[in-house]
Amino acid sequence: MATRPSHGRRARISLRAIIRGWPWYYETAKVVRNEVLLRTVPNGIFYYTKTMGNWAINPSAFEPAKDDVDGISLFREDFVTPKDLASVNPHPNGVRVARVFARQFGSLNLSVKPSPDASGPPGHAIVPELHFVRKTPQTKDLKRKMLDLAQKLAQFASKNKIYTPQGMSDPIVKKK
Repeated sequence: MATRPSHGRRARISLRAIIRGWPWYYETAKVVRNEVLLRTVPNGIFYYTKTMGNWAINPSAFEPAKDDVDGISLFREDFVTPKDLASVNPHPNGVRVARVFARQFGSLNLSVKPSPDASGPPGHAIVPELHFVRKTPQTKDLKRKMLDLAQKLAQFASKNKIYTPQGMSDPIVKKK
């Protein structure tokens, strides 16, 4: 008996999913320009600060971590809600969920690739151009470019709706 190749999980029922061909709209489908992408932002002063004027999301929220060897992780809103994404994140202080449109990544010449992960929330995607790079004299320019991109993504995310779980307080600076 032949088995069908897995396409990952189906999109949750929404108008966009119906338009895109649900039930044939799976996690492996190409990310399109008008899709909303979600990024979890730890509830800490290095990631979220309301006192920065027009910015609330700090650029460090979009910088690759040491385990981001294939690119930073995002989630497609067609497959998971911000509320569900915040509820499954194990960060001890909780997380907010930032929203960025795929076209905003495209305007920075960044690509978003589907990367389904059966062990995590549905709709996982990566940005391959934003991967972890060790700081060396040879990678100095690349690191600077990625920091600039993180800053622009933080600006986009701050202008878009940020999901904050009910009852979450703003992070505070601890005084010595």
